[in-house]
Amino acid sequence: QAFGHGLSIDTPPPVNYQGRDITITAEMLPAFYDDEGIDKQIKIRAFDPKTGENIKNVNFLIGLNYKDEMIFRNFFFAQNGDLTIKVYPTSEGEIEISGEKEPLLGGWTATDEKPIELRGPVFNSGGLYHLEIAIRTVDEPDNLLDEPIKYDAYISIGHTTYHDQKTKDGQDVEFRVRSYYDTITNFQYNPKGNTISFEMPFDWSEQNISQIPYVHEELLFPKHFADLLTPSYKGQVNGIDLFKSSITVDDYSVGDSRIVHFLLVQDHLKVLRDQQKKIGDLPNYMKFKLIASD
Repeated sequence: QAFGHGLSIDTPPPVNYQGRDITITAEMLPAFYDDEGIDKQIKIRAFDPKTGENIKNVNFLIGLNYKDEMIFRNFFFAQNGDLTIKVYPTSEGEIEISGEKEPLLGGWTATDEKPIELRGPVFNSGGLYHLEIAIRTVDEPDNLLDEPIKYDAYISIGHTTYHDQKTKDGQDVEFRVRSYYDTITNFQYNPKGNTISFEMPFDWSEQNISQIPYVHEELLFPKHFADLLTPSYKGQVNGIDLFKSSITVDDYSVGDSRIVHFLLVQDHLKVLRDQQKKIGDLPNYMKFKLIASD
């Protein structure tokens, strides 16, 4: 069993309860919020990572946060340890939840006839979502724990933007950015220097960085665009060179495109913050730059 963050899914490390390890997997679907072909859902599973068996009769207290705002916080009950919440996004309004309720804590629960449904301003943008999850009952519906078992799950939902640019020969070329943190602006390809830059909002405060496991951006461009098909790249954020490990290349996941990943883990974000503080005031953005190596 692997623990850790991934696109649209997270499995935090297990917590020991009376000699037994218990963890959860939290998932938000689809992995890209603008994918209209997939039903939108939040799924939580409580299980023993050693045996793979689900924990029965789990009451979850779930809080969903996005950009430091609490979207909802409610009890949910899963008799078999698997919880599915169907999500119907709205552009505005209050969060409304429907389903049945269990008697002990009033947790929303699903039946064969009546699923749990949530309506409200959820899934309206990509980015990093934070789920605060506390388990209040296990094994038996009335087995209320003295101390809740707590987890933090961080889930990235992608958002794709499209950017038409000109090559040095005046030909059109389309770039894509898949952002898993915030909205991309000011995309530019410079054919003379063979560089790409784009920006997104970012709060460099210590408090914000302490809550972010990583920042992940993907840059896609056509494989037939030979000018940029170099063996390696250099990366910068706000003019500061990135570690080599922060830039990786994938030529296989999307057949006609090369993907260049920017992946900045929390320790690297702290280094970048400290280097910027030496120069002056911290900005309120990240400016990414990709430089094709000779």
